[in-house]
Amino acid sequence: MKRLSYTITLLLALVLISCSEETIEVTDSSQDLKLTTDDKTNIGTYKGVFTTLDSEFRGQIEINIANSNANSFTEKFHKAEIRLQTGEVLFATSKDKITSVYSVEQAVFMSNDISFNFSVNRDGTNPIVSNVIYNNTEADALIAKHTNLAPVETITGTYACFLTCFGHPVLDGTNQTFNLMFTTDASGDTEITTQVVYDEVLYNGIGVQDNCNPDAGTTTDCNIESGNGVDSDEGFIIGVNPVKWNGNHTFNNEATGPGDCSEVSGIFNINTSNNGFVFGFFRNDPIFDCPVSVNTISNNGFNAFTGAGFAPVPSAGQLDSDIIIANGFNGELLNYGGTEVTGVYAKGESTGGESHAGIYAFDISNGGIKDNALGFQPATNDFTPGYIEVKLNNTTGNNLTRFQIDYDIYVLNNKNGSNSLNFSYSNNGVDYTPLDDLDFVSPEGSDGSPWVRTPKSAVFYTLIPNGQNLYLRFTSDEVSGTGGYDEFALDNLELVEAD
Repeated sequence: MKRLSYTITLLLALVLISCSEETIEVTDSSQDLKLTTDDKTNIGTYKGVFTTLDSEFRGQIEINIANSNANSFTEKFHKAEIRLQTGEVLFATSKDKITSVYSVEQAVFMSNDISFNFSVNRDGTNPIVSNVIYNNTEADALIAKHTNLAPVETITGTYACFLTCFGHPVLDGTNQTFNLMFTTDASGDTEITTQVVYDEVLYNGIGVQDNCNPDAGTTTDCNIESGNGVDSDEGFIIGVNPVKWNGNHTFNNEATGPGDCSEVSGIFNINTSNNGFVFGFFRNDPIFDCPVSVNTISNNGFNAFTGAGFAPVPSAGQLDSDIIIANGFNGELLNYGGTEVTGVYAKGESTGGESHAGIYAFDISNGGIKDNALGFQPATNDFTPGYIEVKLNNTTGNNLTRFQIDYDIYVLNNKNGSNSLNFSYSNNGVDYTPLDDLDFVSPEGSDGSPWVRTPKSAVFYTLIPNGQNLYLRFTSDEVSGTGGYDEFALDNLELVEAD
C-alpha cells in the first residue's frame, strides 16, 4: 500500500456492472476471439479465465491438448490447470481421443474438485468450456488458443459500485467477478474480452487496449476501455442498457522474473432501469499487483499541537488552516485559509475536565508520557453539531480512488450526556458520504473512567482526479441524556491506498 495523508497516492480504479434479476444464464456480446497464428490446429495450449457464479473464486485456466494419432490406440492424457486467486491450484485430466483431423465435441475433464467439457474446431478456433462445476458450485471458463503469434494474457479481479449507487440492491458495496483476457500481445494495442458476473449471471464483453507508454522505470502504462475502439464504446448490454468502462493496464516490462506484475483498474457506468446512473470501480486481484514503493507522506498525530489555534502559516503549537479546520461553535466560522488564534479555537492544553466549549490539545496519556491529541469540549449550541475536517490535495499526477482510513477516538466520559463522532468523506466539499461502520457514540452516564481509546478503520472509494481535493469530516452531535457533554479527542489519523 502506498501511504498517504495530507496528500494521497493511489491509482485509478473501476468498472462493470449490470442490472437484471434473471436466472443463471450466459449473455455473450463479445467478438469472436481471433486466432492470429500459423498453427491452425486444435492441438496445443488454451488459456483463459475462470470464475464461480457466486464470485467467490476466480482463476487463470490453462488447457493442454496432446496430439493423439488417429490410427493409434495409445492413451493420451490432456491436462487442465486452474490457479485460483487464493493461491490454490486445481488440476483435471481428460482421456478423450483428440486429433487434428476432427473437431472436438464435449471432451470431458475431471478431478475430485472440478469437472467441465471442452469443445473446439479442428483448426483451433471457437474453443468453448462448458458445464463447469467446482466443488458442487456452478462456474464458467472463457478461453482462447495460445500461440507465440497470438499470446493470451489473463487477469482476474472484482468490481463493485462505490461512487454513486443509489441503494442498488445488488451492486452497492458487493464485490463480484471482473476478469480480463488479452487475446493478442498484451504489451501493445490489443483486443480484450471480459468475463463479468452479476448476481450469478455471466456476461462476456469486449474492450480494447491502446496508448501504451513505458515510464522512466520498469513499467508500462496502457489505456483500456470498453467497446471495439472504432465506432462503439459499449462493453456489453444488460437488458437494453449498455455497460461502459475505462481504466489502465500497468505491467512490468522487464524480462520475465520475480518482478512480473500486470495490474488493471478503472471505472464503469450504466444507466439502470430502476436506480438511474450507477458508477463504480474494478480492480485486479492482489496477486497481480505491481511492486510499489511505500511512500509515507505524513503521520497525522497531533502531539505538537498545543491548542494555540489555526492559521494558514501556523506558528508552533498551531494547526495549518489550509489543511484542517473546525466549525460548529455559536457565532464562529473558520474557513480554509482563515486565522483563529483566540477564543473557542485556541483553548490551550488540558488533561480534560473542562467546563468551557472549544478546541483543546487534550493530553490523553492518563498521567503517562505526555501525548496531545486534537480535542473538543461540546456544549449547548457549541459543537452540537460541529465538525473537524481535513482537506487533502491530490498532487500525485494520478487519479485516485481507493482509500483506507485509520484513526483513534479518545473519550473522557465525565458527563452524563452521550455524544457522537461520525465520519464522512467528500470529493467536492459539498456532498458528503457517511461510513456507518465508523459511527461512534460515547457512553451515557458518567463512569469516572480516564481517557478511553477506540480505534477506527475502514476502506472507502471515491474518485479524486489529480489536482483535486478529498475532504475527511468528523462530525460531533448530542445523542441523548442530560447533565453535560463528554470530551472527545482525535489522534493518529492516517490515510493509505487500499489494496
